Amino acid sequence: MYDVLLEQFQELPPSAKEPLFRRLMVEESLSYLREKNYIIGFEVDLNAEQTLSGFTLIAIQKHTIYAYRSDLGEQPKLVLFPPLEKLFDPSFELLDLQVIKKKFTDSKFVGIKIVSGVLQDLVKDLTPPQKQVDLPETTVLAMTEHMKHIQNGERVVGQEPETVPVKVTKEQEVTEEPSFAEAPPEPEPFDQGFEEDEYAGFEEGGYDSYDSYDSYDGYDSYEESYEEPEPEPEADERSKILRSQEFSSLSEVSDFCAGKLGVSRPLAVNVVNKALQSEVAPEYRIELAIRLFCKLFDEKRI
Repeated sequence: MYDVLLEQFQELPPSAKEPLFRRLMVEESLSYLREKNYIIGFEVDLNAEQTLSGFTLIAIQKHTIYAYRSDLGEQPKLVLFPPLEKLFDPSFELLDLQVIKKKFTDSKFVGIKIVSGVLQDLVKDLTPPQKQVDLPETTVLAMTEHMKHIQNGERVVGQEPETVPVKVTKEQEVTEEPSFAEAPPEPEPFDQGFEEDEYAGFEEGGYDSYDSYDSYDGYDSYEESYEEPEPEPEADERSKILRSQEFSSLSEVSDFCAGKLGVSRPLAVNVVNKALQSEVAPEYRIELAIRLFCKLFDEKRI
């Protein structure tokens, strides 16, 4: 059993079987998993070398992702029943998990095995376009687009959730301070230097307030206070490489920095979260994340 995943499993409290199963059989957001007398669940392969994202751990603890966790005296078992909007939200990193797809007919949560594999391959028959699901049209369109990528053999990456219902964004608010159980202690804090001026240039349209110019008393007063600006640090080679790439999502930026530029994954995820939680418009967050990484590279902080 993979040690990091087991540690994450042990952080979760055991489930109350009867109430949980009753809830699963009536919860509207899980209708795509449910048939008349059973529900489909995805048992996480605890022997696979994989981990749960911090967002997923928090969502399970807050019951925004339904999950069965076996009792203390039983064989370790974790079964996920994710709502569709969580399933396709890249923050939760669910689609890449190795799981066993099972039918559950009662509160014993023994389950009948259907197939095992990567989660994104096992939900094709449960989600649009293969299965009609009673959801808002914009949500169905987003799900359909993701499944087309999967069917074409493309890697599914997260898009900014512009067409997904607002409640997905609210879920992100709950996880402002995710805990990454798989992360080793970071060698040094990196929050210093992320001042508000890092977001300069990302503001949406608007006008300056002219009140600040009322005290203007001539060119001389400005000339006297002028100081020679400090030279910009020389661009790190990694910054040049990063800026030469094209990205369509924040998760692609963090994956590239972690996989190609030697950044630890927990640090890469935290930098991306800085961009995700900023007040800039969604279409500018990828560029903001790139700037944050380049600042760290150029200042030799990573």
